[in-house]
Amino acid sequence: MQSAFNIISLRVSFARILLLFLTVILLPNWIICQSITDVRNNRERISINDGWLFMKYITEPDKLIYDERPVVSNRNDNVVADTKATDTSSAGSADKGLKKWILPVANDFINDVTKHHERPTGNPGSDFPFVQNNFNDNAWRSCKSCFICIKRT
Repeated sequence: MQSAFNIISLRVSFARILLLFLTVILLPNWIICQSITDVRNNRERISINDGWLFMKYITEPDKLIYDERPVVSNRNDNVVADTKATDTSSAGSADKGLKKWILPVANDFINDVTKHHERPTGNPGSDFPFVQNNFNDNAWRSCKSCFICIKRT
């Protein structure tokens, strides 16, 4: 009788260990797998190529440039390509250029504080029609395979 009781208690202990194993090890894995499956089933594939619009400019679109380019006055093709630029052909900083607003972004990467760039006041292009809240692009044409497009959001 004693040995039968030991076998039964051993089976009960084994069943408890198995139940504990299933609860602790397998249940969380099953829950994680279910949540991953739910996430995958709830995703929607959207083509990045849909919904693009374009407008062909008749005039210059804006006056925004990165920096002013030097005026080429000497078109001497006999000069070696690696020749250093002369002072007369070097570019000056344009008042309308975006360079003064872009360069301060690099200040975190410049160790010498004296070489940091200061951001000018104002926002260049803030008067440009495309960045206005009330801009209407309904006259723009649909674009399936054009190079310069604007994405409608």
